[in-house]
Amino acid sequence: MFSGAASFNSAISLGLSTQWTQADFMFYQTRSFNQPLDSLGDSSSVETFTNFLSGAYMFNQPVTALRTGSATSLAGMFQMAFAFNQAVSHFDTRAVTSLAYVLSRARSFNQPLPCNTSSVLSMVYSFEGADSFAQELHEWKVGAVTDFTGTFQDSRMAREAVAGGVGFGRACRLHHSWKGQNAGWDPVAAKLVADAGELDLSLCVNHLSSGGLQGDPHLGLAHGGKADFRGYDGCLFSFLSTRNVAVNARLSAATFSLDGSEVHGTFVTEVHVATLDRGTGVWFTASYWADEVGAGNWGWGAVNGSCGGHGFPLYPHKTRACGASRATTGHSSAVFALPEWEVSVQSRPVFDWLEGPEHRLDLSLRPLLPEARLAEWPHGLIGQLFDGDAAPRHGKQDDYSAAVVWTEAQAEGAIEGAADDYRVASPFATDFRFSRFEPADTKRAPAQAPVSASSAGVARPVAMGGMATAEA
Repeated sequence: MFSGAASFNSAISLGLSTQWTQADFMFYQTRSFNQPLDSLGDSSSVETFTNFLSGAYMFNQPVTALRTGSATSLAGMFQMAFAFNQAVSHFDTRAVTSLAYVLSRARSFNQPLPCNTSSVLSMVYSFEGADSFAQELHEWKVGAVTDFTGTFQDSRMAREAVAGGVGFGRACRLHHSWKGQNAGWDPVAAKLVADAGELDLSLCVNHLSSGGLQGDPHLGLAHGGKADFRGYDGCLFSFLSTRNVAVNARLSAATFSLDGSEVHGTFVTEVHVATLDRGTGVWFTASYWADEVGAGNWGWGAVNGSCGGHGFPLYPHKTRACGASRATTGHSSAVFALPEWEVSVQSRPVFDWLEGPEHRLDLSLRPLLPEARLAEWPHGLIGQLFDGDAAPRHGKQDDYSAAVVWTEAQAEGAIEGAADDYRVASPFATDFRFSRFEPADTKRAPAQAPVSASSAGVARPVAMGGMATAEA
């Protein structure tokens, strides 16, 4: 309809009653068009969106009005799109059979994609050369795919995978998942990288192991272990300790209802991350504060950090790098990519709340290298279970069957020592009984933040490394 339009940039209106069945090449190679699509009419009967926005140079409007429930092809839909970076996770892709070239050579797109890919047959060059796209795709269903030719050739994911770090971990998770679903993936897996070199996917052994905590708090330990950990109200504990990284979290008492029981337990309400670049002496720190989370499960002041002593806020949907570390925030989440580790934090409301904090934090820890290749065996309440033996270790768990429940489990049986051995003095402290953090000699640890700036009626500190600055 508008294919090749060089300067057309007027509003379009086909009327809400207009129903169309084909949208191939509709905005193909348009050069200036950047108008909303909410007046395009009813697209629920469209069967093909082939090259719908392929080559569109400036288009970056929401596509929430598009209905893809009848679509069988999204081939080339955003191929070579220069500026497009809008949400498409609402797309209904149950009937889609072709994702060939869907984001090939796209330059700005980095949004989550729909997960229902069970009918897809072709992923030929789907993400080939994609410059910004670096999403997790290991949950995709690819059992029906018959052609993976060039799926990630020369893409950002491929380049990052070769370089190591977060990209390598993402590639490993995808490789293990897709290989298990589809024998056709394995022969081309080594071609994940074309121009940047070969990716040795044999190094992904044990890479899928992860650990974390949810709820009040239930620990999901490496290799499938489980335990509960109450901790102590208002106290900070080490959950991961390595030579260069410390991840600490504060627990707060809470009362809530669960399946008819009144439960007196605890939730994680603060997560603090610190890492030291020993080559430069620069500290990177970041914090997630549940008491800054409000209605809608998000807050402007929920996440902040510092790099080399210079503080900064981390508003939703932002990314901030500091040396080899990077923080990326979502609507109600944050991912901290650190040397050898990825730390993910998700805020959630306390359901059936009775007393205490109204929001909690869930935590996930994932190594970015096979355990045997980590610089040292980690420690901390969760970190110590990444021990390379692939055997699950279970600890004490609470019984929720009584009418009134007071949680008491301290992960006995799963951890070395006792709960008190993991207490740390302040948010970015690295010292406790089993600490793996090596002394930094003349490099002093980050300055510490107030325990509860909000409840104290003072400004939440932005900087938490080297110096303290307040955010009004």
